[in-house]
Amino acid sequence: MVADGLLLANRPGSGYTSAMSDPDIDAIVDRLAGPTCRGDLVLFTGAGFTAGLSNISGTMVPSAIELRDLIWSLAFTGTPDDSSTLQEVFDVALRECPDDLSALLRSRLSIDASALTPAMLRWLGFPWKRAYSLNIDDFALAGAATAPGDREITPLSALRIDAPPDSMRALAWLHLNGDLADVPNVTFSEMQYANRSTREDVLFSRLVSDLTVSPVVFVGSSLREPQLWRYLELRRLHDPAELDLQPTSFLVAPSLSQARAAMLSGMNIEWVQLDATEFSDRVLVGLKSEADTGRRVLSAADTSDTAIANVTDLLGAAKPDPTSRYLEGAQPQWSDLLGDRTLGRPFEVQIPVEQAAGTLLVIGTAGEGVSTTLMRLAARLNAAGRETLWCSGRDLLSAQRVRAVVRTKGGDFALLVDDADMIGPQLEQLVRDLRGEPKALLVLGMRSARVDNALPDWAPEDARSREIVVP
Repeated sequence: MVADGLLLANRPGSGYTSAMSDPDIDAIVDRLAGPTCRGDLVLFTGAGFTAGLSNISGTMVPSAIELRDLIWSLAFTGTPDDSSTLQEVFDVALRECPDDLSALLRSRLSIDASALTPAMLRWLGFPWKRAYSLNIDDFALAGAATAPGDREITPLSALRIDAPPDSMRALAWLHLNGDLADVPNVTFSEMQYANRSTREDVLFSRLVSDLTVSPVVFVGSSLREPQLWRYLELRRLHDPAELDLQPTSFLVAPSLSQARAAMLSGMNIEWVQLDATEFSDRVLVGLKSEADTGRRVLSAADTSDTAIANVTDLLGAAKPDPTSRYLEGAQPQWSDLLGDRTLGRPFEVQIPVEQAAGTLLVIGTAGEGVSTTLMRLAARLNAAGRETLWCSGRDLLSAQRVRAVVRTKGGDFALLVDDADMIGPQLEQLVRDLRGEPKALLVLGMRSARVDNALPDWAPEDARSREIVVP
């Protein structure tokens, strides 16, 4: 059955008709208008979304089959075996030639920003509540500077964050399988997927939560991701009635098997028979005024700009909290510094931050107290009279925002960034920016295991590039 140009579910036994080859665009726009105005739409992209875009190697982002053949040439000789899957070939290359594999992925999956069309940039400028991507390419990073609208875009890797951000300040572009900073250890091969399934996957869980309360636009994927279905089933077992009440979502794809379309339609996911460019030119364009409203709503929903704060203000606003659970393992708060819960540790005294400049990297394993150490260092810097700024990657902080603030500063100031690895690929550029400030101090905190991905070129060489391990 087809209604309003969209594929709608027929109940079992009633038959089934595929989506119209020319959907009723006005009907689709009407269906999406309300959620767009509310800033309530969620985006989900798969491999088909960016396949065919120009990359920095002067070719195009490869399809799955093309990528398999490229990786085959790294690990095997002769003609590619058509019976071998991309996942299998990737697994062999990961074991046999990881450096060559990394170079290939970075070359072929780094998007040429100058070649992005208005239709593709429109996806980035739309007022999505959140965006999830199965892709490891850097589409969001490449297009962030030229996307329409003034909302910041923050690419984040599921392999480097513990929890999805709640802030609407910037569009969180969440790479479910990792991004180029993670290669070659992205989630790609069968063994990597198996390993991923053994532990709680916070972002897939959040995606399913979004699916139950917000309309999702799926594009470039036929939704064959086991993790997605795993969490949907867990959610259904927990509360069967909840999924029955989920809003209608939309799958944008030029083709889809009849059985697959029927199955998804039964789950309130309707097929729109368009590709990404067509949907942008025909549907997103038709939602221009609603998109403007949605941007204002999202901006107003998170107007308190506390992402980068002066430590003087943070300490001044802190009050002793007898209910603090810091000693039970909770994340430290500024109020915890006021009592005796966060007594200084001997190794911290050996860190001469009061007059230091350059970059100081503070690392440790989970639960060792990296955040607490950073907060105490911030308090010392503030007491020494240096202008001291504080921010955390957990606040959906983007390097664009940090760099903009840094450019307004000058001379003797300190910037401390907790969970700095969550800022994403532009963290290295932030470090380079501050090298030109002879008196500025940048203090970064993160887990030891994340340093190689967050700062692949990091090398503590002298007094201006130091590393401290929290014991």
